[in-house]
Amino acid sequence: MPKKADWTSYGETRALVDDIASAYLLRGRQGESSSPTPPTLTRWMTEVVDGVLERMRAHPDEEREQAPRSAYDVHRARPGESSWTTTALYEVALGALASREAITARWNMTELSVALHQVLTEQLRLAALSSESARFERLRASLREERRRVARELHDRVGHGVYLALQHLDLYERYAGRHPDQAAAKLVRAVEMLDEALVTTQQLATELRRPMPGEDLEYALRAYLDICAPSTVHTHVAFSGDTTRLTPGLNEELYLILREAIRNALRHSDPGRVTLDVEVTAREVRATVSDDGAGFDPAAMARTGGLTAMRERADALRGTLTVLSVAGGGTMVTLEVPLTPPRHGESPEKDEQ
Repeated sequence: MPKKADWTSYGETRALVDDIASAYLLRGRQGESSSPTPPTLTRWMTEVVDGVLERMRAHPDEEREQAPRSAYDVHRARPGESSWTTTALYEVALGALASREAITARWNMTELSVALHQVLTEQLRLAALSSESARFERLRASLREERRRVARELHDRVGHGVYLALQHLDLYERYAGRHPDQAAAKLVRAVEMLDEALVTTQQLATELRRPMPGEDLEYALRAYLDICAPSTVHTHVAFSGDTTRLTPGLNEELYLILREAIRNALRHSDPGRVTLDVEVTAREVRATVSDDGAGFDPAAMARTGGLTAMRERADALRGTLTVLSVAGGGTMVTLEVPLTPPRHGESPEKDEQ
């Protein structure tokens, strides 16, 4: 059995929690905000009431070591609404506390108001810190993956290309005196291999110098196309909507997904044209990378590293990645990521679970 509070019974505590939750849900139904699911809301309200009473009874200045899980769930699921959420709860909770004679007979309303404000502010602060920590961890993981990719590119393309060029130069020296035609062919091939290695190095350097997350996504993708697309490929980039709605972390993930789609088109499709369209609406960001190249069978390529990484990133953003391609008919990659809060019961960010 739950312990009795020293100011009233457990049943009266639960009634107080229910009153606060009902008043809060009523505000949500009036259209000012969405509300948490009832179980999460009840746990959250219970933690708020317990926190206020603990402060009033003995330790008004004591800080909690961590944010309650339910408060974290509420604020994480609706970061854009956290300020409204806290203000609304403060108003309905203060009214409910003030209506309890057993509480007001023991403490005055100024003390109650200060204690309630402290509890809610601390919950919001610690929940925000938890969410920010998770966001930075995702960013660090993304940067680690980028470093591994650059290392693979340097080893597989630049290193291998230079190694082959050195072999051709060695053969050139052997043939130079006795077989001048063969020697000339080896020299030409060595120069071609070094040219390819140089271009790859320039591409990698450009990617490393790209704008940091939070800066202009359109500029970063245009810069990537400018350095990586051959002169024989016509490129077109179009952005529409309010791109300031895109957070720094989302900008980074969008860049990595779209860059991989563009890289696949340039490297594997032999296209004459590559098009990038990005549209930002109030509800979602929708991006399409299309080309008129060789195309491929998406089912046969579904488990390849590049496509798998793109799908995993899209899934972590609660988005969808669709790949349409026909042999000889080009490829279209479509990314759709919601910008609205998740529905009740839906994971806000799958990689934070």
